[in-house]
Amino acid sequence: MLMVLLVKLWILQTLSVAKKKLLNKLPTILHKYLYPDTCPTVCKIWTSFEEYYNTISDFNLTNDCAINIYDKGKAWIKLFCSLKDLRRGYTRARVTPYMHLMVYHVPYFVQNYGCFKQFTGQGVEKNNDDAKSVKRIMLNPATPVPVDAEDNSSSGPNNSNTLNYRKSTVKELITIVKAKALHQKGLPKLKKVQLIALLEGS
Repeated sequence: MLMVLLVKLWILQTLSVAKKKLLNKLPTILHKYLYPDTCPTVCKIWTSFEEYYNTISDFNLTNDCAINIYDKGKAWIKLFCSLKDLRRGYTRARVTPYMHLMVYHVPYFVQNYGCFKQFTGQGVEKNNDDAKSVKRIMLNPATPVPVDAEDNSSSGPNNSNTLNYRKSTVKELITIVKAKALHQKGLPKLKKVQLIALLEGS
């Protein structure tokens, strides 16, 4: 299970210093915790994975290395499955999609693009942060969505803070009216147009 977790982390981002230390140091202490008959193979699984990771992370990696990476990935899967008759959890059914990536997709990527280290997840993380912000605004009706820049241009320069209430639902508009303390008689019965007029007049 720990192996699968490590592979997932590796696929999602480059390994940090702590994870590299784990890959380097863990095989040397596994003998204290594993069955003696399978310990050498489990240690070899870890060291082979470290070797595989170091290979695909090498800045000097060329596109010609794709076959070598395929062979290393395939050998690693075979080594993993070699324990299937001795220990639970090492059958072919336990080969995860992340492990499949090592053999069949990473070599293709290396053949087309070279080293993995040239790519980072910062752009994806920024997009994720932006998406979370948008979702937070959409889920919090007390925070109306600002008007798009093109809508602002038609309403004049003085209305840059105008809120686009037309995109909000009636329920959201009622919440905004309550948040602004604009008490209106029969508030729940007001139509969307009336709520927008009330908010724009405030």
